[in-house]
Amino acid sequence: MDSKIRSIKAREILSSNGLPTLETTVLCANGTNSSVSIPYGESAGKYEAVTIFDEDKSRYEGYGMLKAVKIVDEIISPQLAGVDVTDQKQIDQKLFDLDPTPQKTNLGGNSLLSVSLACAKTASVIEKLPLYIYIQKTYGFDGGITNMPKPNMVVLEGGKHADNSTDFQEYSVSVIGKFNCSDSVRAGIEIYRSLGRELKLNGFNINVGAEGAYAAVSMKSNIDPLLYIKNAIEKTKYIPEKDVGISLDPAASEFYESGFYNLSKDQKKFNSSEMITYYENLLDNYPIISIEDGLAEEDWDNWKPLFTKLSEKIMIVGDDLTVTQEKRLKRAIDEKTINSIIIKPNQAGTLTETMATVMLAKDNNIKTIVSHRGGGETTDTFIIDLAVAIGAEYVKVGPTRGERTQKYNRLMEIAAELNL
Repeated sequence: MDSKIRSIKAREILSSNGLPTLETTVLCANGTNSSVSIPYGESAGKYEAVTIFDEDKSRYEGYGMLKAVKIVDEIISPQLAGVDVTDQKQIDQKLFDLDPTPQKTNLGGNSLLSVSLACAKTASVIEKLPLYIYIQKTYGFDGGITNMPKPNMVVLEGGKHADNSTDFQEYSVSVIGKFNCSDSVRAGIEIYRSLGRELKLNGFNINVGAEGAYAAVSMKSNIDPLLYIKNAIEKTKYIPEKDVGISLDPAASEFYESGFYNLSKDQKKFNSSEMITYYENLLDNYPIISIEDGLAEEDWDNWKPLFTKLSEKIMIVGDDLTVTQEKRLKRAIDEKTINSIIIKPNQAGTLTETMATVMLAKDNNIKTIVSHRGGGETTDTFIIDLAVAIGAEYVKVGPTRGERTQKYNRLMEIAAELNL
């Protein structure tokens, strides 16, 4: 069977926020083809791979993707024509050689990633393997699959994801109990619906935001959502800190100004030490099991005190700090700043670079959380197969909207195949 790449074609499609993103299709000489669509982040880390937009204000207010389409069709496709699609590492090396810049500023992380993932998906079809098994085989993950990732389900969103909301970006419910996969998803959804009733009872609008979670509009403080979520959990059959916990994503870089954390919703301004004390107080009052990006991506010196004080109790998660890049994760490990990491392939630029970060995390007992993107998501489910393949502890995805539920449906589909 001839598995050499014949052509690669990209097209502009609409993402979940109504603005364009990329869908890329790989066609092999034997006629096999497969497509992948990729997301981009509305709230993006400073050091992640860039998304190349057209910047033509006459189309989609400058957010068109025709430039990225042209890069795929006219620059990348000719370079990969004739390469065996099952040789993922060679493909990604060629992509890296085409743009070796740290943030993929020449060709764009969106162009490169769409090709990388589409090649992997096409190869899995040729080899007649589920995508998650193909990823394991390609990168030497042995030992089979004995556990499914649990939901880290975003239930309230603020920050850049909702207007007139909290300073903190996301409040999630994370399943920690020993449930099977479908029951874990059900737990998250049932608590989400309980939260909707709790919010309505307290006079809040329960429209959903960009990630399918309730928008934390008109909250009086950054702490109020924690109270409502705690109450919502207690009104279900699930037990806080036994079955489920709360995961907090302040995305602190968004409110870090001139060395201070400006919590405008609380009318408070903290230095780094005071911000850490603030989190310690939250842990005393709420069933929090993880804090993601609790400090800013530029505040490296204070991540270690945060880690020292809280890492024995909860997951200290890097996202903007580490941006799925091996070099930044290595620094985080060396400086003892995190015990968990968000994995987003579009922060890295290729599947192989993503996997290098994953493998470094695994080698150092860093927990992995494979995450959706907030704004420009698609119905593609590649990240779920990736999460299963690497044995991620969690998948972070919102609870409603088709581009989110599609991912949970894929998670449960795989679990059914594996009887997990």
